[in-house]
Amino acid sequence: MDIGFETIGNATLICHDKGPMLVTDPWITGPAYFGSWTRSHEIPAEQLESIKRCKFVWISQRPPRPLERRFHYIT
Repeated sequence: MDIGFETIGNATLICHDKGPMLVTDPWITGPAYFGSWTRSHEIPAEQLESIKRCKFVWISQRPPRPLERRFHYIT
């Protein structure tokens, strides 16, 4: 895909500009919020590869406290 986007349920979006450039709020594996949310479908292999190839990741919300150690934020 030259220019465009793909949605992967929930808030995950892959933006393309001659290849995958930006992924928003990637939720790849496991449940969220202590098991209260789960994904209804597996991510297709082609979209998972696009997520891995993105140069940029946009995380729009901070995760709950126990997960914060996994991310570094600029405030």
